[in-house]
Amino acid sequence: MRTPIFNLLALALPLVTGAGGYWFVRTAKGATNLGEAIGPWFAAVIFVTLAAAVGEVAAVISVVRGERMGWLSWVGVAVNGVLLLPSIYLLLTADWS
Repeated sequence: MRTPIFNLLALALPLVTGAGGYWFVRTAKGATNLGEAIGPWFAAVIFVTLAAAVGEVAAVISVVRGERMGWLSWVGVAVNGVLLLPSIYLLLTADWS
């Protein structure tokens, strides 16, 4: 059994990024147009999606390595997978032509 590094990283990375994104959105200056209003939200969603992708990779690495607390690795796979579902849906339904 190996030290649980990647499974903790798989859950901590999206959580910390989500908290930082929420702080970023709440501390943004007052918006005077639509772009300024939704810009911080768009940035937060993009960063959480990227963190979920990295977290999913870390969770899979944890499962392959056979780290201790294996249930935490599977929770990381599930949570990050749920966070990635909207992005996967948008990529699959996009009109690329």
